[in-house]
Amino acid sequence: MRNKSLWLALLLPALCLAAPIRLDFSSEDGVPQGALVEFNGAARTFTFLDAPNGWDFTINYSDDPALVGLKGKLDGTWTIGALTMMAGGLETAPVIGTGTLIISDGANQLVANLTWNAIASFGGIIGLNPDLLPNITNITYSGSNSGLQELFRNSAATGILSLQLPDSPSLSRLLQNGTDRTTYSGLIVSPSQAEEPVPEPSLAWGVALAGAAFAVYSRKRRAA
Repeated sequence: MRNKSLWLALLLPALCLAAPIRLDFSSEDGVPQGALVEFNGAARTFTFLDAPNGWDFTINYSDDPALVGLKGKLDGTWTIGALTMMAGGLETAPVIGTGTLIISDGANQLVANLTWNAIASFGGIIGLNPDLLPNITNITYSGSNSGLQELFRNSAATGILSLQLPDSPSLSRLLQNGTDRTTYSGLIVSPSQAEEPVPEPSLAWGVALAGAAFAVYSRKRRAA
């Protein structure tokens, strides 16, 4: 939890959001194997594989305690576009496709459209939505969970995800490989009260990745 707290402390200033709702999640544990994100380098696609219990992630931190412990899914297949090499070792590419975010309160589900916009790598960490754009839209929810109700009222949110693949420390290496699978961590914030502009993507992503590294390194990579 200390690592995740430090991750949030580093990441939130980069988002420049005075958000009423924020939540930290990580891939669902399981036996013999938990949830994973799977990259197909040849096809330039990625998708999320469920844990044995059928879920992809658990919310393990939020400023609304009603969200902690809820489980969710990241359904869909996304395609990685043309790679761009930037100064300082930053590599980016657009991400094409729309999937579905699901968070369950145990009785009802919040459902939303999920796009990732782009993928980037820097310093051995790979992440999704590096420009910190609102990418969770068309939110629907009819339950009574206070945190999910707030996300629904805000109508959109921003989500990012980070991971580490020891055998694929950069995006270019990832796309050259066959199939890679690993665990992940992520953050969702409501953008409804954003009052300041988001900083330059490369700067924001550098700060975000620095914090995300603490969370990613603390999780054990699971092989297929």
